[in-house]
Amino acid sequence: MAINQIAKTGLSSLQVIYYFESLFIPFVFQVAALLATLTHPGHIVSYAPRDSFPCRRTATRNPFGID
Repeated sequence: MAINQIAKTGLSSLQVIYYFESLFIPFVFQVAALLATLTHPGHIVSYAPRDSFPCRRTATRNPFGID
């Protein structure tokens, strides 16, 4: 939708900002994904880089039988 068409609809400036923001942010993510793919085509994209916790205790069997 062009600026002059939005002006004719009578939307407030804040509504116009929210409208363009809703269009722009998904575009930014798509461009970032495309650039990541082109930069490292053989790599798998990690969607949750903080998902591994090195400080987590390993799941071991309780040798004493205490729950």
